[in-house]
Amino acid sequence: MEFLNRHHEIQRLSRALNSEESSLIVLYGRRRLGKTRLLQQVMQQDDIYFIADQRESTAQIETFARQVINKFKGFDSVNYPDWESILTALGRWTDKRFTLFIDEFPYLVKNTPELPSIIQKFKDAHPYFDHCLRCPPAK
Repeated sequence: MEFLNRHHEIQRLSRALNSEESSLIVLYGRRRLGKTRLLQQVMQQDDIYFIADQRESTAQIETFARQVINKFKGFDSVNYPDWESILTALGRWTDKRFTLFIDEFPYLVKNTPELPSIIQKFKDAHPYFDHCLRCPPAK
C-alpha cells in the first residue's frame, strides 16, 4: 500500500530521531489514522519495533526478548524477570545508537505501572538510546 501525504510528519520524526540529542517521542491520536505505519516509515535498520498487547508482564517481556533477537542474536537465551533487567541487558548488547519503537505502550503500563520510570532510568544510563511510543487516545 502506498504511503501518502505524511511528508511533514516524516520530516519532523526523522529530524528528532536523527538529532544528536536523545529524546522521547510520543505519537498519539485516534485509532486507524496510520500512526503505526508512520513509525514504520521512519524506522532504521538497527531499530527495534515492539507491539504490546494486553497479556501479563511476563509474557510481554518474553515476546519483547524474541523481538530483540531480530537485531541481537542470542538475546533471548536469558530469562529476564522484569523490564529493568531486559532493558539493562539491551543496553549492554550494543554501543550503536538505536531507537526502540513501542506500539500500544499503555497496554504495558497497565500491567507494569512503574515502566515509564524504568524507561527513564534506562534512557539516562544510555544516552545513545531513543525510544518512540505510539499511544492510543485517552478514553
